[in-house]
Amino acid sequence: GPFFPKNSSNVVNSNMRLMNTNSYRLQVTTILTRAQKRFNRSLSSSTPVNKDDRGLDGKHDAGDHLVLFSYDSESCVGTLSLNDPKRYNALSMPMGHQFKSVIQGLTKKLTINATYNPNPGTNCYFDSIMPDCDISKMSALILTGSGNKAFCTGADYSWLRSLNTNPVHVNSDIMYSFYDSFLCIRELPVPTIAAIHGTAIGMGACLALACDLRIILGGTKSRPGGAKIGFPFGKLGMHPGMGGSHFAPIIMGESQAMEAMLLGKVFDAEEALRVGLVNRVTSLDCKDEDKEKICVKQKALELAMELTGKHPLALRSMVRTMRMREDGMGGGLEAALRREAYAQALCFDRNDFGEGIYAILERRNPEFGDYGES
Repeated sequence: GPFFPKNSSNVVNSNMRLMNTNSYRLQVTTILTRAQKRFNRSLSSSTPVNKDDRGLDGKHDAGDHLVLFSYDSESCVGTLSLNDPKRYNALSMPMGHQFKSVIQGLTKKLTINATYNPNPGTNCYFDSIMPDCDISKMSALILTGSGNKAFCTGADYSWLRSLNTNPVHVNSDIMYSFYDSFLCIRELPVPTIAAIHGTAIGMGACLALACDLRIILGGTKSRPGGAKIGFPFGKLGMHPGMGGSHFAPIIMGESQAMEAMLLGKVFDAEEALRVGLVNRVTSLDCKDEDKEKICVKQKALELAMELTGKHPLALRSMVRTMRMREDGMGGGLEAALRREAYAQALCFDRNDFGEGIYAILERRNPEFGDYGES
């Protein structure tokens, strides 16, 4: 099963308020070093997947942990990992159910249960992966992907191809529910940081945009352009989803977002920083993919630690205010998700749906039908 760091004493105390003193900086450095050692052990222990855990057809078993959570009580930082590295952490319905269960459980722990907990009730998946510690002081959450290759390569292609047998109205409902199972991360009361150490494509990129902050791996010897983030929906023969049409214009501007979506652009790390898709780029001059991933997580943890010393009420209220502003822009997130779900369902209903996916897998140009064809 997944490894979770054991509880340790929280050393954040009143001295942390002396933000500009040498003792404070030394204390933060010490905490960060200790936290990073446990953080690295947690990452290396949680990513392996037994080849027998999943059948040859790629279906998940009921006991698969497709989402992992760990918490370090010294740094007050949680880490949530998409855990399907064999399929490059592709988003699936089972993963979505587990993801939503964890986010809802964390939200409850950070709000109601933080001050009042007479009977916490049950959340089976959340309870099964929760470390045995008090997370009520969690100040930030890092979202990452298991394995060294990908943050998330979007929705599971085999599942998407299977949807073209459903009526449009059914697929519209399915996709809206699918988006909601991951975008519930917007309800978490603390800041979220996407640590992008590998490919973030399609709905995987959109999920990263739903986080409050993003850090990406820059150019390395093994990957000169660094990690990639992009929106090749048109090449796949489908409309953007997972809130991409809502978040992208807000984050990178209307003109840049329009070009990125219409052309299906994929950005390297420096390009992503230039257009505002990410907040920071971090690089490590080596060919070790494990070290590259740890480098990104280290920078994400450092950013999260910068938040730890801030007033918790001020931090949470700022997050809520900024998200409410974003989610109300451009007609609102809710309307965008409804529109995306219906537009994707229309694409699934075409006879040529799947051609774009097959073309990418076969490394060839797609042969789509005309607009007037069914």
